[in-house]
Amino acid sequence: MPNAASTKNTATIPFIRAAHKLRQPAFQFSTAGALGATVQDFGPFDIPSGGFLRSILLEVTGSAGSAGAGVLAGDAPWNILKSVELADVNGQAMVYPNTDGYKLMIHNRFGGFRYAGIPDLAPDAALTSITAPVFYLRIPVEIDSTDGYGSLPNLNAAEPYRVRISLNTAANVFATAPTTAPVITVKAWAEDWSLPAAVDGMGNPQETTPPDMNTTQYLSTFIKPINQGQNTIQFSRTGNLLRGFTCIARTAAGVRDTAGYPDDMTVTWDRYQLFKESKAVRRLVMAENAGQFGYTLPAGVFHYGFTEDGAAPGNEKRNLWLPTLQPTSIIFEGTFGASLAGGTLEIMTNDVAASGGR
Repeated sequence: MPNAASTKNTATIPFIRAAHKLRQPAFQFSTAGALGATVQDFGPFDIPSGGFLRSILLEVTGSAGSAGAGVLAGDAPWNILKSVELADVNGQAMVYPNTDGYKLMIHNRFGGFRYAGIPDLAPDAALTSITAPVFYLRIPVEIDSTDGYGSLPNLNAAEPYRVRISLNTAANVFATAPTTAPVITVKAWAEDWSLPAAVDGMGNPQETTPPDMNTTQYLSTFIKPINQGQNTIQFSRTGNLLRGFTCIARTAAGVRDTAGYPDDMTVTWDRYQLFKESKAVRRLVMAENAGQFGYTLPAGVFHYGFTEDGAAPGNEKRNLWLPTLQPTSIIFEGTFGASLAGGTLEIMTNDVAASGGR
């Protein structure tokens, strides 16, 4: 009869079963006074080492404001963050500095990182407050929470990830100035996986790194001017796996606009036509894929994701990502309406450099 040792299960324990989720304070800063007439820059802040970096959670709060006749601008309060940049241990931007708080909110909401990741509905958020706004955003690093894919080594305090943040002017945050703009405080927490031991207490082998370690995602934006009528726009961010992109249509005055977005938008990838659809169909699909039926969608925002092959946002299977090479041609074509004459199309891109290939 076989003994206990010979029948013991020696299958390697998966990384996320061997590791544990960690969260620790990363940095904190406040404005010296109220939001004012100039942009205020903070950082770089070193992210403390802790294991494998999953994300950086930001809590933004305001205080000591006086509302008066104050009215928030269209992208507020998110655009209190004028710029958010995350750089890797070599100084390479992962979240590019042209990412403001509004774009980061859209990335949180539609990027497929959390099952219920709708920042608008966060507990304790105060999104309409003039005097004391509160909101929460994550700077995502990990791509898939079901196996830790995309979380990055954060083990060496001498080689830290770094965050820079700029705070906006009061004139950009408020359509009508309040009597006194609030003082802003930003607190950040680093969220990691712990480093597992090579074997557990029972002697079973354990994975000590996430799958395809050093796989890295990037968030960047390029802006194209648009005119009323037919426009052809060349996509400029190729060479990696394309996880998704988001178009934000703005009028000449910078106001997000749905009405003028094409009802014949066509997206081609080399010789393949990926999409040719109305804006109503696109917004139906973006709500469907993000699990957001019943929630109001932001004006002027059109998300195109390649993440809907999992049971829910946050656990995609990575089957649908679009492979691109430097010569890959991705083209947007559509007829823009009069409301967007002289406006812009901001195209946020989420692409992935996969260390293990596709």
